[in-house]
Amino acid sequence: MEIFIGNLPLDTSAIDLRKLLGNSGIKPRYRIFRKTLRDGTVKCYGQAAIEPDQVALELIERLNNTELRGHILNVRVYRERQHTNDRRARLWHGVPWNGLDRRKQDRRNTGR
Repeated sequence: MEIFIGNLPLDTSAIDLRKLLGNSGIKPRYRIFRKTLRDGTVKCYGQAAIEPDQVALELIERLNNTELRGHILNVRVYRERQHTNDRRARLWHGVPWNGLDRRKQDRRNTGR
C-alpha cells in the first residue's frame, strides 16, 4: 500500500523520513517531492510504499496529525490522480469542489 505524507518541512531528507517511519521491521520504499506553486511557494510531501497493508494503516493512524519540526503532518492512503481529473477540465474553477472522491465522477460536459 502506498501512503501520502503531506506538509513536510522543506528541508526534509531521506534520513528524516526513515526516522519518521520508524523501525517496525519493514523496509519501505519512499520518495520526497518538492513542488513550486504558481505563487512561488514551495510545498514538500512524501510518498511511501509499505507492505503489508496492515502495517501501512497502523502507520497512517500513528502519524496523521503529528508534528515534525513545527509542521503538522497529513498522512493518508495515497490516491493517484488520473489525467482525466475533473480539476483539469476546461472552466473547472466555476464549479464547487465536492470532496476527495469527486475525481471518480465522469468529466463534465463543457460544451465542446
